[in-house]
Amino acid sequence: MPFFGETTFPILDTERLKLRQLSSKDTKKLFEIWSDKQVTQYMNISPLSTKSQALEMIDLLNSLAERNEAIRWGIELKKTGELIGTCGFNSINHANARASIGYELEVAYWRKGYMSEVIHALLGYGFQQCHFNRIEATVEPENTPSMLLLEKLGFHREGLLRGYEYAKERYIDLYMFSILQNEYLLQNSQDTCP
Repeated sequence: MPFFGETTFPILDTERLKLRQLSSKDTKKLFEIWSDKQVTQYMNISPLSTKSQALEMIDLLNSLAERNEAIRWGIELKKTGELIGTCGFNSINHANARASIGYELEVAYWRKGYMSEVIHALLGYGFQQCHFNRIEATVEPENTPSMLLLEKLGFHREGLLRGYEYAKERYIDLYMFSILQNEYLLQNSQDTCP
């Protein structure tokens, strides 16, 4: 069953953003984003060098979603319709009701609160629609802004995974962060209390 039990690719809305399926129309913009060394610095990919690589990535991500193995949304500004990044569940472990999130934004949109909106939407969808028990994020130790954001949103830093991932021709350490469904529900019930 494609798209996590839904008949169409799910669209998520936040105050300023629409999270929607990526398409071949996004190739040029995603090439611009994914070829930027600042954007890919903490991603597990090297900066792209051709537009065809961006199209291949879009096709791969949509194919993973159809197989319920992962799901990646384009982050679109509601005001202008401009694509400014992507986000989603990089891997999903259905047997253990667990998913790992990932995200990136075009540099011009950093430090404007967009990623906070994005992660709130991912958590809501993951815990309330997909019924995950745990949502994780792995972060390189040098990526302080991402770690601070996750902690602000209720994630717990669990520890350092030494030499955990091979990316860009080297083994890298990653911090593991997680939030559980019951923590998310408790946090959100407190946020809505008068």
